[in-house]
Amino acid sequence: MTDHTHLGNRPAPAEQTATPTPTPFPIYSDVEVHNLPDPDWMVEDLFMTESLVALFGSSGEGKTFVSLDLAFSIATGQPFHGREVVSGEVVYVYAEGAPSLKFRVDAWKIENGWAMNETASVWFIPTAVDLAGEDEDELQGLLATIRTRVSSPTLVVVDTLARCFGSADENSTQAMNRFTSRCAAIKEELGCTVLVVHHTGWEGGRERGNKSLRNNFDTVIACSKPTRGPVKLECKKQKDASAFDPVKLTLTEVHLDGGHTSCVLRSGASCESDSIALDDEATTVLNTLGSLGEDGATFSAWKTAVEKDVTESTFKRRRGELIGDGLVTSPPSGKGTRGFRYQVTPKGRAVLKRGEVQNEVDPSSGPPPSPVRSGAVSVPVEIVDGQWDRLGFNSGPNGSMDRSDSSGSGGGAYRAPHEPGAPRCGSAPRAANHAA
Repeated sequence: MTDHTHLGNRPAPAEQTATPTPTPFPIYSDVEVHNLPDPDWMVEDLFMTESLVALFGSSGEGKTFVSLDLAFSIATGQPFHGREVVSGEVVYVYAEGAPSLKFRVDAWKIENGWAMNETASVWFIPTAVDLAGEDEDELQGLLATIRTRVSSPTLVVVDTLARCFGSADENSTQAMNRFTSRCAAIKEELGCTVLVVHHTGWEGGRERGNKSLRNNFDTVIACSKPTRGPVKLECKKQKDASAFDPVKLTLTEVHLDGGHTSCVLRSGASCESDSIALDDEATTVLNTLGSLGEDGATFSAWKTAVEKDVTESTFKRRRGELIGDGLVTSPPSGKGTRGFRYQVTPKGRAVLKRGEVQNEVDPSSGPPPSPVRSGAVSVPVEIVDGQWDRLGFNSGPNGSMDRSDSSGSGGGAYRAPHEPGAPRCGSAPRAANHAA
C-alpha cells in the first residue's frame, strides 16, 4: 500500500478515474476548473462572451446608436472602432420608437458599405418584452420567438430596461432580481451575451433603479455626451478583467433618401476636443456652486443659492448634466446624497475659466453646407437640454429626431431640408468594403 503521510492534509491522488455519475448540477475538481477554456472577449477589452452587460446613459446621449453599432459589428465580424469582435448572429429587442429603426439601420449600412438588400444577420423584435413580471410567460415567448429564426445567437440586446420592465418598480430589489435572473436565463438557454440598455438615475451619475442590476451583471458601461463633445464610453464595472480606458466616438448625422436623417458613430480619432461649451443656464448653475467656496455645498445649499435664477426642476436637470460631463463631483454610488457636498472639479473650473458659453445660431441664416463622406451627407450632432440639435436647430424631445414626437426617448427621424449644392444620399448600394 502506498504511503501518503508525506502529503500532510492533502488527499492521496486517485488511483483511477471513476466514471462520472449524472447529476442535476455540474461539479468540477480544481484540476478540471484549471483546464476549463479561458473566457473570450466578445468585443476586445469591453466585454466578454456569455456575460451580462449593462450600457446606461441619459436620454439623447447616443446609447442606442452605440448598442446598434455593437450589434452590427458583432453580427458582421467587423471590428468595433478598432476592437476585434467575436462574430455571430444578433437578436435585438428594440422596444423604444420602432419607426426610427429603419433609418438607423440604413444609416449604419451606408456608412459601412452594406447594400440595403444584403443581410447583416441582425434580427429585430420591435416590441417590449416584460422580463420583470411575476410569471415567465414573456420570457418563454421571447426564447421561442428567437428560436424560430436564430438557433444560436451570439448576442441578445434588450433596449431598454424601462420598456422591458413591465409594471414592476425599478427600485424594488425583488423586481430587479427577477429581471436580472431572466437575463441570465436568456444567456444560459442560448449560450450568448446579453446587453441591456438602460437610463441614468435622476442624479445623473449612475444607472437608474435598484443596485441589484450592477451587482448581478459582469460589465457596466456608462455612455455620456457633453454638449459639443464626443460620445464617451466609460467602464463602471468589469468583473473579471481590468477596466478599459474611456472610448470616445463622434456622433454624426447623415442624410438618407427622401430627406430623412439619422446618425452614425465614427472612431475617436476624428473626435472634436474635449472642450465643453455651456449655455447660460448651465454656466449659472456651475458658477453658483463655485461661488460657494472650495469645500462645495450640499444639495439644499446649492439649490437655495441658485433658485433666484433657475427653477428647481431646471436646477436638478442641470446638476445631473454637470455631473455627467465631469464638471461637478458625483455622490458615491449607492450612498445617497444626504450631507454630500458637491464641488466643482478641476475640469469644471477650466471650463469656467475659458468662459465657453454656447453661441446661438440664427435660424434665418440656415445651416452651413454639409461635408460629403462615404456617400452620405453628414453634419456634426450637438445635444442641447438632452435633445438632438442640428447645428442649432432643436428637434424632438428626449433625444427624438422627430420634431412632432413627444413619446419619449425612442424618437424617429425628422425630414430635414436638403442643403443647396449637397448631393442627395439615396439607398443605392455602394461598393461593399466589409469583405476587406
